[in-house]
Amino acid sequence: MSTIRSESTKQPRRIRRLTAGLATGLAALTLSACGIAPVTAFTSITAPSGGSESGVAWFAGPTADGHEVRVAVARAEGSGVHPTIVILPGSDGLRRDYVKLAQQFAAQGFDAVTGCWFRLPQIAPTDTTAIACPNAPAFTGVSEASVSAVDAIVDTAKRATGADDAHIGILGYSRGGGAALLHAARTGARYPIVDVSGMVTAQVNSLDGHGPLPTDVNVVSTAGNIAAASLLFHGTADGIVVPDQSRMMRDALVAAGRTTALTPLNGICDGPCNHDVFAHVQSRSKIIADSSAWLHGRLG
Repeated sequence: MSTIRSESTKQPRRIRRLTAGLATGLAALTLSACGIAPVTAFTSITAPSGGSESGVAWFAGPTADGHEVRVAVARAEGSGVHPTIVILPGSDGLRRDYVKLAQQFAAQGFDAVTGCWFRLPQIAPTDTTAIACPNAPAFTGVSEASVSAVDAIVDTAKRATGADDAHIGILGYSRGGGAALLHAARTGARYPIVDVSGMVTAQVNSLDGHGPLPTDVNVVSTAGNIAAASLLFHGTADGIVVPDQSRMMRDALVAAGRTTALTPLNGICDGPCNHDVFAHVQSRSKIIADSSAWLHGRLG
């Protein structure tokens, strides 16, 4: 039996549709007028503010929810196909140091990509290391929303380097490590994962305002759904993301029959090996060397 709506019912609905349409149009006009409209397709871009490193190319790609991600690409030298490593920053957001890390991995024979899987709420005028990503998704930590953001980063990296699924690995630091593992759990992706000081239990002791969020996910509980091989590094004196998090992740993956290994970092930092393992020459060098060898063994 068909249902006939009265004019009194139709009118409010027309008004609501018109109002919604106007709101969407105004939002689009506002974004366009401010010059911050997200891209709708993969594209080459100029280096964003703070990201003008020599020899690095920049690209942007759309996310499923209407935002965009920006990535920096440092190419390996030589002809032929090179494996690609995607580097996911931690809660500090995309910074020049991650671009320099990509360049160091490029020297190890990778097409190295790093990018913003979320935007920083604000960048202080005195902050000369942050790279602006105003159209990236909001910061929600290691959340369900981060899965599509990581998807967008990987898809943009594929388009930028021409890599296929068999030649891509992911390195994530802190929340970036947790996001990489959660992405594998939710999507079934098998990209080998290097997790450095990963936040995987939805717990963090932070002094920078990025403490636990209600959206953070306990990734350890998803270990049975992670098919990707993983290599974990963690500073033994980490007071921000405690080392037990990586031990719990490793044990859960081993119990699930997954290929994984944990390398404790101790005695190779300038002082105790805290959360800032990339800030020390020896620990940074060890992570790059060990993970490069491990990834080349899986990606060619």
